[in-house]
Amino acid sequence: MGARSPGKRGKMKLTDTQCRNAKPAACAYKMFDGGGLYLEVMPNGSKLWRQKYYYLQKEKRLSLGHYPLITLAEAREKREDIKKLLLKDIDPAQQKVERKIEIRSIEATRGTRQIKIA
Repeated sequence: MGARSPGKRGKMKLTDTQCRNAKPAACAYKMFDGGGLYLEVMPNGSKLWRQKYYYLQKEKRLSLGHYPLITLAEAREKREDIKKLLLKDIDPAQQKVERKIEIRSIEATRGTRQIKIA
């Protein structure tokens, strides 16, 4: 028996070693951490943090970023931030969209947005 005790359902939380050592398979698969947070491992080897949650009785999921750019600890912090938004009756996905629109608007007024030239 390990030093860590299992969670509510008898499953252990993810470790950074498990995330790092996750190998791609023929189909994408999920490695769950708890509270709706999981690491999705794609067939091409990329690893993406996602958060599953319910808003207005609908299941939704939100992309949190790529592993290892976003660490396990950072993904857990983002999960807690999402939970706080849901407690305030705010849809995290909608807030993310609104924030992107706001940033683009600010960039447009400042003229700081980079333009790609072919």
